[in-house]
Amino acid sequence: ALLGAAVPNFRLSLLAVPVLAGLLLSFAWIQDLEADGQSGGHVPPRLQGLAQSAADAQRVAEQRLWQAAHEVKPLAGLRAKYGGAGEAPVKLETFSIVLPCAFEGEFAEKTVRAIWKNTKHERIQEILVVDDGSKPPLESVFSEELLIGGPGLPPMKILRHEQTLGLISAKKTGGDAAVGDIIAFMDCHVSPRKGWEDAMIKQMTRVGDHRTVVVPTITSLDPNTWEEIRPGGGGQSCYILWNSDFTWLSNPGRDAPLMSGGL
Repeated sequence: ALLGAAVPNFRLSLLAVPVLAGLLLSFAWIQDLEADGQSGGHVPPRLQGLAQSAADAQRVAEQRLWQAAHEVKPLAGLRAKYGGAGEAPVKLETFSIVLPCAFEGEFAEKTVRAIWKNTKHERIQEILVVDDGSKPPLESVFSEELLIGGPGLPPMKILRHEQTLGLISAKKTGGDAAVGDIIAFMDCHVSPRKGWEDAMIKQMTRVGDHRTVVVPTITSLDPNTWEEIRPGGGGQSCYILWNSDFTWLSNPGRDAPLMSGGL
């Protein structure tokens, strides 16, 4: 029970069992040798040092297990207090849409305009374009109309990294700056279908947890017309192969085991 509380991860607990068993068996064997020495037998100095090391290791292991077992309860208490079923309802109305963009060129503006065109305007709190070290900077590529903004135009902001830091760093920059109720991460070369925002909120409320991650269906986009290529159901849910590649599930259902692509 102590081990299960201290090592809640199943795989780690499987590893911890033989390690602890080996320490205990080694310690018991050396204690027997020491007993033989006390009854008249001779215990070599090297074994005496080994006995001390095993005893120290056992004490450290027991202390860490005890600490871990006592740290689990406060964490569980915090989860129940702040993240349990009794928490106050969270408002799910507006979106901060984060676009991590690196060297996307004109695709970035096409994406912003497509999001504005296919999304209820009252749902969009902001569109955050994270320029991840693009050369030339995306600000020089965007039209002056979008940069200035105003009535009838998307509420867009450009956040720039002077150097390319990577997809996750770009997402973090956008996520940290977001102020909407929901953060939607999209690639910088997409055109969402009309109604995507209501479908996303529906899935989050279905689960009953505002921390739900909603994964979209991914289809193909014509780069010239910026229209979806149909027919085609698109990919929705994938799984990992033994060679670290992934493939799509044919009938994934509503719940996905992995997020698709760089989402």
